[in-house]
Amino acid sequence: MLLALVLASGLWAAAEIDLGAAAASSGRPAECLPAQSGRDARRETIWTQARAPELVRYCQLLARAQARLADDPTQARRAAIEADRLLPGRAAPQVLLGRVAARAGETDEALLRFDRALGLDPHGVEQPLAMYELGVTLRHSGQIERSLQVLRLLVPRAALLPGALPRTRALIEAAGVAMDAQARGSGPGERPALGEALAYLREAAEDPHHAYRLDVGLGLVLVLDRAGHGAQADALLAELGDARRWLAAQDRPLAASADDLLALQALALETANPAAAAARWRQYLAALRPAHPWAPAARARVQRLEQPPRAPPGRGAGGRGR
Repeated sequence: MLLALVLASGLWAAAEIDLGAAAASSGRPAECLPAQSGRDARRETIWTQARAPELVRYCQLLARAQARLADDPTQARRAAIEADRLLPGRAAPQVLLGRVAARAGETDEALLRFDRALGLDPHGVEQPLAMYELGVTLRHSGQIERSLQVLRLLVPRAALLPGALPRTRALIEAAGVAMDAQARGSGPGERPALGEALAYLREAAEDPHHAYRLDVGLGLVLVLDRAGHGAQADALLAELGDARRWLAAQDRPLAASADDLLALQALALETANPAAAAARWRQYLAALRPAHPWAPAARARVQRLEQPPRAPPGRGAGGRGR
């Protein structure tokens, strides 16, 4: 039922966006994009240089900051600060400063810059990588609901992220944040976050040839199990085989909460070491509040892992073999 609902929901219809939005993925703000194209663009650029030389310099500084962001964040920060001093009150320098801080793990500074950018321009953080970094920064700061809002906006634009790994990482993060947001405010009744998380992970699973294959697979097992599809979850877990190598992975998307990370670790141990998996599940349960919505599924897994294996037919208590 859940799978049919997700597939019929049209959640991914929004992914068929106009790829003209790819211009936004370049990181160039609107004030640095030419209003015309073709042979008139050069004429306009010359006119802009004559009437607003500070704008030309401002755009050059932003381009430098964008280019240095990955390999020289110090220079990227300096260029963004200089651009902000040249033309104050623009969102783009604040976005770049937020991205530098986010990559450095400076959560408070990153949020300050991102919020300042959004205050100056509500559409100022629409470049896909910037949206992803804002969503993750919000998650790190504990603003799970706001993080989910940003990642929901990002998902239909995930195709504009640079490469398979960033796209897959964003989908995994969105699934984890959706489940954590539901767990924080959940009560009895439907759990829409599970359908949302399942849709994100199924999209990520369409490309199995990347380093996050086990992250996606274990995430799908977790979602299916919590949705009451234990048989499907177990079948997928068996298909993944010995997933203990995932525990030693150095580069992987993080679950939205430390609790979910424990749950994923338990799943990774189940096939090869059921006793260790049961112990990890008990550790997970000890960290939850009694009414946590995912606790029943975890308790059921512990019970299955700890029950003794069934005796073969004819070999039970009081039975005789041939």
